[in-house]
Amino acid sequence: MRALFLVWIGLTLFLTGCGCSHESPTSPGSEAKASAKDVYTDGDCCSVATRSAILQQSLDAKNPAKEVQLRTVKFDPFLNDIKAKNGKVVCLYQWAGNHAPSKKHLPDVIALQHKFGKDGLVCMTVSMDRGEARNGTLPHLQELNCDLVNFLQAEGETVEAWDTVFGCCGIPSVVIYGRNGKQAASIAMMDTPIDLASIEKALMKELDVK
Repeated sequence: MRALFLVWIGLTLFLTGCGCSHESPTSPGSEAKASAKDVYTDGDCCSVATRSAILQQSLDAKNPAKEVQLRTVKFDPFLNDIKAKNGKVVCLYQWAGNHAPSKKHLPDVIALQHKFGKDGLVCMTVSMDRGEARNGTLPHLQELNCDLVNFLQAEGETVEAWDTVFGCCGIPSVVIYGRNGKQAASIAMMDTPIDLASIEKALMKELDVK
């Protein structure tokens, strides 16, 4: 009995000391109005975490933000990376920092990855920046949170090698590789407005998504 009494005393002191109040101040001639600050405040020992806050913390723990990376690559290792994705559908997007339309549609490529990544899509960006323009390639990708596989063409490479992949279409362009590792489609994006529906349709065909 004495132990229960001591527990009750301790609990009473704790609740009194933590400063929780479920009463709102009143003013003469007016009724008391509840205030969220009066009931629960940030840092209050009696505050209760909301369900949404707990859920967000759980999602953040399971899906930590990826670091945006940029890899300078020569053509042969680049081609090997595509072959290593055998069994996946690869969507290559060629762009350049000094080409406004190609920069504009980077978010569309990111959106495609988010939409079809679960179905086996791997989107890769390939920047053709040269000279001082290369200093702005990674910052621009970071600004967009472009956490895809991002390549920067190595300087000094022959144009002919890269043209075997992108030579058909200019900048910007999309080249799609099927699950068998073979090139399945090449889509020029120089027309305005860009026909994003055609790109999505081609990807869905290779992914076998309806």
